[in-house]
This record gives sequence, structure tokens and C-alpha cells, in this order.
Amino acid sequence: MPALVSEDLGGGKMKQQDALGNFANPDKVATPDNLKFSEKLRTLFVGEDSNTHVNNFLWAYNVDTKVLSRVLSCPVGAESTGLHAVDEINGWTYVMSNFQPVGDWETPLHDKVRPTLEAKVMANYKDRFGAAVGYLTGDPTGVRLAKA
Repeated sequence: MPALVSEDLGGGKMKQQDALGNFANPDKVATPDNLKFSEKLRTLFVGEDSNTHVNNFLWAYNVDTKVLSRVLSCPVGAESTGLHAVDEINGWTYVMSNFQPVGDWETPLHDKVRPTLEAKVMANYKDRFGAAVGYLTGDPTGVRLAKA
């Protein structure tokens, strides 16, 4: 798993930001906060609460294929939270997540994007009091393991 975790850009926190303001590589996990493992999917789900990514993410890491995939990109300043991986309810597998609080601005992390995004956050997320909850699922035949 260490190869999946982002190093800070420039070798340490607050050293260097990318064009959007990230202090850590956005293609890797930074500051994991929520972990859930789905035995059926053979996947570790990782939610971020980072002060190094402008947008926090929910990641899926398949332990068999060793593939890391970004599943959810939270709105600016929000953390990925409320993570659940439910292996089977009536033949269905679910991954549930939510985010909060949108527009939790940090300086200097969000300084590059805040002038553009602050009005959109206020309009789309009820003056920063709005959030969202969601889930992913699929065809139950796609996630069931064959019985031996």
C-alpha cells in the first residue's frame, strides 16, 4: 500500500503546490481517514480527509489486481465520510459514502481555486450547509462469487 500513498509535492508539506493548489499528488491517496474492506469485491475503500488535496477523494483498491481507482471526488474543501461497504443485502452489494462540509476553505491550500469556486459552493450547497449521500451498486451477478 505505501506505493499508493502520495508523497507531498516538493518533499514536505507546504513546500510546493501544483496548478490547482494540491500539495500532494492527486493520483494517489493522501491522508486516509475512513477504511472499509469488501470481502466479496476483494476491495479496500479509502476515504480522505486531507489538507493536501484541494478535493478529497474516495478510492477503491482491489487487493487481487493491485489497481487503485478513484470512485468519488468530493466538492472543494469537503471530506469523504460515512463510508460503508455492504457485501450483500438480498443479493446486492453496496458501497455508500457522503461528504461534508463543502467549502471548508484552508489557506494556502484553496487560495488558487477559492475566488472561482466560492460563489458556486454557496449557491449549490445552501451557503455551505448542504451535503450529499450516495451509493454505488451493480448487477448482482457482477459481484457474486461462484460457489465451489
